[in-house]
Amino acid sequence: MTYRLDSDVIIPYDKFEPIDKNTKDNERWTWEEVKEKVDKKSKMVLQFVLHCSTPSKRENYIKELAKYIDVKIFGRCSGDSNCEKECEKNEIDQHMFYLSFENSICKDYVTEKFWRLKQIIVPIVMNREIHQHIAPNGSCIAASDFKSPKELANFLKQLASNKEEYIK
Repeated sequence: MTYRLDSDVIIPYDKFEPIDKNTKDNERWTWEEVKEKVDKKSKMVLQFVLHCSTPSKRENYIKELAKYIDVKIFGRCSGDSNCEKECEKNEIDQHMFYLSFENSICKDYVTEKFWRLKQIIVPIVMNREIHQHIAPNGSCIAASDFKSPKELANFLKQLASNKEEYIK
């Protein structure tokens, strides 16, 4: 019993559910709600983090990324650790992208970080391979698709300046 997709019993952090005739109105976003939420976003990149030094070395990538684009970090390592549920919701509502970098890079390991996308924020993951069986195509941005953090930052700026492309 693990998070791995090849386990006999799979216990994921979350999952996508298909929308069908049994889906309640409060369990899905309308197109108007999505557009309204996106229109209110004015900040770039957000991350909530508890572990400062990780096996994935995400902190090194993020430090380099922050040279080229605004990255707001909350958590133990940021000096700005006081962000509870309401603060987290407000920050997600204001930011366009969320750094969903895991502590470790392991097969099928996707924690709650990724699933914040259900709150209408685009997750940036470290490696597309881990998410390809979990997330629909186009639902996240993979840092591994870019040659450098600078190239990723330039792409994020382009998306931020074109709300239609961002919504896609």
